[in-house]
Amino acid sequence: MSAFFHWLVALVSSWTLWYQAPPPPPAPSLSPGQVIRFRVIANSDSAYDQAVKLKVRDAELRFLEPRLVGLPSRQATWAELEREQKQLGTIADKVLEQNGAPYSAAVHLTTTSFPTKSYGTLILPAGRYQALLIVLGRGAGHNWWCVLYPSLCFVDLNNGLAVPASQAAAAPVHLKVRWGIGNFLRLLSSVL
Repeated sequence: MSAFFHWLVALVSSWTLWYQAPPPPPAPSLSPGQVIRFRVIANSDSAYDQAVKLKVRDAELRFLEPRLVGLPSRQATWAELEREQKQLGTIADKVLEQNGAPYSAAVHLTTTSFPTKSYGTLILPAGRYQALLIVLGRGAGHNWWCVLYPSLCFVDLNNGLAVPASQAAAAPVHLKVRWGIGNFLRLLSSVL
C-alpha cells in the first residue's frame, strides 16, 4: 500500500506541475482594408461641447442606419457615404444650430490614422483607415468613434473602448487548482 500511495502522489504531483491550459484563441481582428470607421471630434472637452458631440453622433447614426445596414461591401458603404456627404454636413450643422453652438461642422471622407482599439472583443489594430470624419468647430476635444463597415455602430453605441496596443492581445488563461496537493494527501490518508 505504501508503494501505491507514493506512486499516486508522484502521478498527481506530475499532473499538477505539468498541466497547462491550451493557449486562448486569438482575439478576432479586422485589418484597415476591411473597415470603414466613423469619428466625431468635439470642439473642446467642455461638458457642453461633449454633449453636443453626442447629439451630432446620434443624429448622424439615425440618418445612416437605414442607408448602411445590410450593404454588401466596404465599397458599397463608401459609395453611399460619398452620395450622402453633403447631407451629413447639413445634419451636423442643424444639430449645432439647434443647440446654440457658435461653430460649424466639417465632414470629411478620408483616410486617417487610428490607434489600436477594442470594440468589445474585436481588436482593431493601429493603422490608417478609411473614415467618415466629422470635426466640430476647432476639433480640439475628445472624439467618439465606431465602425460603419461592417456595421457595428448600430449594435452598441457605448462599447468602443481604446486600449493600449500592449493590452490588445487576449489575456492569458490562469488555472486555479481547487485542491492543493496537501489537501489531496490529507483526503487520501483519511480514506486509507
